[in-house]
Amino acid sequence: MKKMILKTVILVLSLVVLNNAANAQKFNKKLQKYAEGTEKEYNQISQDRKVPLNEIVVQIVSDLKKYEVVQPLFICTHNSRRSHMAQVWLHTAAGFYGIDDIKPYSGGTESTAFHKNAVTALQRAGFNFTETAHEGQVAYIVSTGGGSVERLMFSKKYDDKVNPKKNFFAVMVCSEADESCPLIPGADNRISLPYDDPRYFDGTPSVEVKYDETCRLIAREMFYVMSEVKKQLNLEAESKK
Repeated sequence: MKKMILKTVILVLSLVVLNNAANAQKFNKKLQKYAEGTEKEYNQISQDRKVPLNEIVVQIVSDLKKYEVVQPLFICTHNSRRSHMAQVWLHTAAGFYGIDDIKPYSGGTESTAFHKNAVTALQRAGFNFTETAHEGQVAYIVSTGGGSVERLMFSKKYDDKVNPKKNFFAVMVCSEADESCPLIPGADNRISLPYDDPRYFDGTPSVEVKYDETCRLIAREMFYVMSEVKKQLNLEAESKK
């Protein structure tokens, strides 16, 4: 009996080591530490907030069964801050939990720019940014390090040609876009998940603190979503054995 328990403990520890090694290949050390920290904060998410987050979980699990790739589209007014952060963090969380068939997008009810304060907040979290240009505006190539897939990110409308037109669901991350855009053509579902806009702190002494708080909040919730997706997938796999 003791030998069996010991073998089980060794197996669990081995899986943890392998999982951490796999993540380390995907993420640089700073981002890896940041990602692991969000896992310890799920208890900070209120039950009310978990309602829309769990709706996203259900939608992702459903879409994984129906489509080759799950395509969440995060929408806010300007596609400059919150929608970009949500896109980046959900994609990162999917990689952290080993769920590869997730390809998030973002857009706005209008196009402006990927705001520098949002970029620097994500850089402080550990992302690598390379500035480039796309169709006359500043764009960024974003990666998590470790040879991960790079993403070109720039401000665009939600119906831009690079965004999906079918087999996707919309997540409204600001109240203004939620109210002004009641219908998203082609979306299978539309989920309201508003975040406070950190732009009100631009140019103030609190700017970095407030952007970092928003970045952490979105990261925590996107990691929670993917952790729950992983649990659901594991339960379904176990039930089929």
